[in-house]
Amino acid sequence: MLRRLDLLTSLVLLIIFSGQLTAQTQDTINQEAQPPKGVEHLAIHYFGIEFSKEQRSRLENKELELIFFIDAQGQPELSEINGITDADLIDSLKQKTLKVGLFSPRIEQGVAVPSIFL
Repeated sequence: MLRRLDLLTSLVLLIIFSGQLTAQTQDTINQEAQPPKGVEHLAIHYFGIEFSKEQRSRLENKELELIFFIDAQGQPELSEINGITDADLIDSLKQKTLKVGLFSPRIEQGVAVPSIFL
């Protein structure tokens, strides 16, 4: 009886383990582009811009939408900024993007491809 219980326990553990491997494999075969350290760190990166008082007043009560093009290597490009049209503010956001670091690129069937990140 003990041997049968050991065999059953081993079988259950094997099924659980193989299910976890399958889930991990699927995650690496297909995934969306992601910023380094997550979305929260990306937001903090932009909150760190030292805008002047005048620039901050122009940003007050504005909701910005940042749209990034991410190439297959993970290099981000801030392609569109919805919510403002001020050239100096846009330039500050684009300059800060140069220091963001590489994103994890979108993966389709195990191959890195260009994508958009909102």
